[in-house]
Amino acid sequence: MKKYLLPWLLLLAACKPEAQNNRLVTPNGLEYEMHVNVAKEKAVLGDILVIDMKYGTADSLIFDSKSYGRPVYLQVTNPAYTGSMEEGLVLLGAGDSATFYLSADSVYNRIFNQPLPQGIKPGSEMVFHIGVLAVRNEDRDLEKFLLNQGISDTARNSGLLISRKLGGKGKAALSGKKITVHYTGTLLDGTKFDSSRDRNEPFTFVLGEGQVIQGWEEGIALLREGDVARLIIPSYLAYGPKGAGGGLIPPYATLLFEVEVLKVD
Repeated sequence: MKKYLLPWLLLLAACKPEAQNNRLVTPNGLEYEMHVNVAKEKAVLGDILVIDMKYGTADSLIFDSKSYGRPVYLQVTNPAYTGSMEEGLVLLGAGDSATFYLSADSVYNRIFNQPLPQGIKPGSEMVFHIGVLAVRNEDRDLEKFLLNQGISDTARNSGLLISRKLGGKGKAALSGKKITVHYTGTLLDGTKFDSSRDRNEPFTFVLGEGQVIQGWEEGIALLREGDVARLIIPSYLAYGPKGAGGGLIPPYATLLFEVEVLKVD
């Protein structure tokens, strides 16, 4: 991690106008500086950059991800406008770091969708420092997981993958029914983030009332009392770009649940 420290120590220097002579410019006008450029593979559209990030103006620091104790997850999308920072993200890969210079008006009005806050003058420049810790892609990560685990389940139209491990003969889990289950939830790398079995506390909810994530609403509705099944749920059917659990479930995380339907009332 030490190789990412130097760009952050240069925050004040990089914010100063005299640093302009070291700037590069993309074809669409985004000004930037590369501090570390070691990645052989750069990010592409749809990738998720796991980053340390600071941003502010020439005389004030507005945000520092390290103050929150965890990185920022930033998806590479089409540029919000000509010269937007997304144009620079595709120049980065794991281990790289850079500084991007943008108009404060454009950042707040076209990315944050809010007016300039007090203390930032119209026409001000904002400085974004980014150090890339890792590059992820949910589709590629899932494909690799399925291959390594020898899983050949076909995804449903929604993207949910479900397979029964033990068939039950009880009542079907229908919308409006009270469902009691045991479950264990893990990330694709095997990290366990929750388990009712560990607590010895079955979980009960009403199906179809939005009490659980969308992937559960769809998956549990396909099961019966006594079923044991595996649900592999893409992030957009789970917690999406926000994540959950105080960082236990990171943004854009595919989730794997082993569930047993204990009772349908």
